[in-house]
Amino acid sequence: MNLRYILKELYYQKRRTVMSILGLSIGIALLIVLNALSLAYRQAAHVPLKEIGADITVQRSGDVPRTWQERSFRVQP
Repeated sequence: MNLRYILKELYYQKRRTVMSILGLSIGIALLIVLNALSLAYRQAAHVPLKEIGADITVQRSGDVPRTWQERSFRVQP
């Protein structure tokens, strides 16, 4: 690879160079922001569980029942 040729092309193709740098910058910034948001969401989801002292949360698979009649199990008195 000829470094002089690459630098010459970058100099003469200024618009393409600027647009490439701008596109890469926006893409990298979006990845950083999404990573930060997912980390913040994960930490926010753990706060209520830490307050009650729960380390593990168990949930049955399937739809969540809306009323007591929809439940597939009954609580025995």
